[in-house]
Formats: sequence, C-alpha cells, structure tokens
Amino acid sequence: MDCLETRLKEARLHANMTQPQLSDAIDLSLRTIKKYEKDASNIALRTVRNIALSCNVNEIWLLTGQGKMIEDDKKSTSTENSNITTVVIEHQNIIKQFKDPERGLKINQKLIEIQDVNEDVYDQVESFINGAHQAVKTMKKASKKKPNKNENKNDIQDRKSS
Repeated sequence: MDCLETRLKEARLHANMTQPQLSDAIDLSLRTIKKYEKDASNIALRTVRNIALSCNVNEIWLLTGQGKMIEDDKKSTSTENSNITTVVIEHQNIIKQFKDPERGLKINQKLIEIQDVNEDVYDQVESFINGAHQAVKTMKKASKKKPNKNENKNDIQDRKSS
C-alpha cells in the first residue's frame, strides 16, 4: 500500500495542479505543501479534507489508501466519509493518550496488519490484551485497598513489603 505522502502528490497531479497552485487553493504555504509530500506525519485532518476537496478526490482514499481515488457516487460517500472521519479523529485522540504516542501508533499499525493477515491470530492477541488489561485492573484495585480497621500498622507494613 502506498503512503499518505504519495497519495497527496497523486491527488495534486490528478487535479493537474502544481505545488504552488495547491498551496494557493487551500491557503497553505508552498513550503508546507512540499513538506507534506515528503512527510505527512503531522498533517491535520482538516488539511487532508481541504486537499481532497480541492483535488476532487475521495477523502478516505487520500487519508487511508482505502477505496477509490475518485468516487462515482458522491452522495453515498458523503455520510461514509463523515463516519470514517469521526473514527479517524477518535483514533488520533486514543494515540495521543499513550505515554509514547509514536509507539502507540506503531503498535496499532501492527494490530491492523495482524487483523488483515489472520483473523484467528488477531482474536488471540485481543484475548491476550483483554487478559493483561484485566490483570492490571485487578492489581490497581488491590493496591488501592483500604486497610481493615482491626489491623494494626505493623500488619499493614508487613503486607506492603511482601
């Protein structure tokens, strides 16, 4: 599958636009357009949408590489694009919650690759993650347990140190 940078350039060329023309069309600097065609890792979703509209290409294709570059039926894809855009925004918000967002993104990409290759392995990974998550919740709950009123301080210290 090609990358976002490649699709950005493809979309621009499909619209018979030069980088300066696209820059003017979406009100971004030429330098930014050139940067995105080399590294689009920090591109805003709004910018992807503006490029898709200006180049008359499918926004979802531009963003993900899925579907056709040019959609035959604009009405049916409008709602679909809106729903997928919402999911993409939610995904971006989830990635931002990781202590290391770059690592979180890589892990998510690996999960997607696993799902695409083998659904059974994906189910096993999901089961493992659910088990690990449950174990972490149990450990957090146990560490927050309040001491019994009848226990003395030495008993509590002994339990914490073991």
